[in-house]
Amino acid sequence: MINKCHIVSRWYKFLAFFFLMLFVSLLSFSQKYSTKLYDESFGCFQKNISEILRDKNGFLWLGTESGLVRFDGSNFNEFFPKENKYKNLGYRKIKKFNDDIYLNYEKNGVLVFDLKKYQYKKVFNEPVIEVEPISENTFIVLTESGFLKKIINGETVKQLRINAIKGSLMAIFRGTLYVSLPQIGIMSIDTAKLTVLKKNNFIIPDGYRESFDVGENNLAFVSKSEVKIVTGDLINLAKIKNALVGANPKDNITYYKYVAPQSQYFILQNKYICSVSPSGIGKLYFKNIVNCELLCIFSIDSNSFFVGSGQGLIEVRNNEFQNTVLDDNIPLWGNALRVRRSILEKIDGSLVLMGYPRNINYENNCFEKIGDTISSPNQAILVDNYIYAGYDNLGFVKIDCKSGRTETLAYSIKKQSYFGIYHDTINHFIIAGGNGFLAIHNIQTGQTKVLTIFKEKIKSIYVANEVH
Repeated sequence: MINKCHIVSRWYKFLAFFFLMLFVSLLSFSQKYSTKLYDESFGCFQKNISEILRDKNGFLWLGTESGLVRFDGSNFNEFFPKENKYKNLGYRKIKKFNDDIYLNYEKNGVLVFDLKKYQYKKVFNEPVIEVEPISENTFIVLTESGFLKKIINGETVKQLRINAIKGSLMAIFRGTLYVSLPQIGIMSIDTAKLTVLKKNNFIIPDGYRESFDVGENNLAFVSKSEVKIVTGDLINLAKIKNALVGANPKDNITYYKYVAPQSQYFILQNKYICSVSPSGIGKLYFKNIVNCELLCIFSIDSNSFFVGSGQGLIEVRNNEFQNTVLDDNIPLWGNALRVRRSILEKIDGSLVLMGYPRNINYENNCFEKIGDTISSPNQAILVDNYIYAGYDNLGFVKIDCKSGRTETLAYSIKKQSYFGIYHDTINHFIIAGGNGFLAIHNIQTGQTKVLTIFKEKIKSIYVANEVH
């Protein structure tokens, strides 16, 4: 006969082991990420960041309470409208289409920020709940007066009466407009005709801290502390769907971002980030970053993302996929490579690392030295398959990327040093500037002229006229 006490004992041991493994997994999850908070000490003075977008040049655009802020990886630049009435952007009110960012100022209508010209233009003047761009110069607004309006080149071409209140949301997924109406449901609407396609009443929004997550394959919606799949490929994946809606019901989900089935993120109670993967659910704990109000997530890839918070911008990186950092101050022995001032990119995407003691080709995850010449260049540029570089005391040189053969273009017994390099693409010149000398190399003829700066004015004017 089986001893019941023995069974209970084994069961408790199993639970103890299970929770130990869970703790270890959560601990390892917390340790494999590194974080950095950009606040006012880094120049991020508009700290309440509720939306993050990225343009085609790689700049991040932050939606703050005061307006747009651009982040280039180091610096924060504010781009605010000049008129005083456009001083309060509000919560999650920026949308992007191609080279335009749409900003909803609620009581004062919609502005568009042109990413090519870096200029604002007014496109709609009525009080607006939400805006959704659908094509070039075409967008749909949800007005406070209770209308969906389709605007093309500033003109209202169609409108639809709708029971919208503050807290209503819009999203475009696969060409269809989805509108969240608190206490009513989610509607799908034909953007061409502005007619209702379907009323989805199984998701009833309450209008509090809700959001759509629009991905390439899925449209999800955070409502009443749950993530619900509205439409898309994920709706048929029962296991992943259950994982999404199966998070701890006591935790209030305030934001959700789907990156891939193996990489999905929740923000819980505006305080914690929870990651969902096939292996389970784990919380991310920020070291040295406490009491931050977490508002939104922008994913760079599956290993790094940015978090908009009430205290600034947080960068999060997975330490399991660290970049190799080459310190400029490491001792110069063994296989150490000291990369100095230039990393050049070839047409095929491979890199040239200009460093000491060798210049290096980096291609297909392999390093290969370029020639045998000891190298420690200042600035360098890459034209076709040739490197043009300036050196201390060694002059202005040309290096063949394939063979490593080095040709000195400008040098004298005075040990000329060259620092700045410029490629004049119109006249096909490479110009190198140094300590009292200006070297001008004609790519087509292969000839190089050296100008002694400020020594002979007539010669200076003559050479300058040739360049132009």
